[in-house]
Amino acid sequence: MEPSRKPTYPQNWREFTLSQTNEKAKFLELLFALCEGLEEPPQHMGRARAPLLDRFFSVVYKVYSTVSSRRFTSDLRDARQRGYTSTVPTYVSVSRYLESEEMTPALKHHYHKRSNVETVFAMIKGSSARG
Repeated sequence: MEPSRKPTYPQNWREFTLSQTNEKAKFLELLFALCEGLEEPPQHMGRARAPLLDRFFSVVYKVYSTVSSRRFTSDLRDARQRGYTSTVPTYVSVSRYLESEEMTPALKHHYHKRSNVETVFAMIKGSSARG
């Protein structure tokens, strides 16, 4: 009896490579666009906090990055230099944002956009792979 063969599928390596080498840049563009329109909640007391856009961006980007909070700091510096955020929160602050109940409404509010963002992201990945 002949052993069963696993099915193989053709791979367009050029498109795959282009998609992979541009994924992070496109993700940041889409994340920044998703953050636009976030309404800053009023603050009545205490020390001024980082803008909600920066906190939201940092939390979502941190989860995407899959690296430790300390290693993620350099990614936040790059994001700041590119104009995606106005601040560079410390790694401790990012961890606190992840645990913050205050972030939940913003994340829930923007969750419904996720399917649209995923569709657009897939389209952008495909178009960047074509050239």
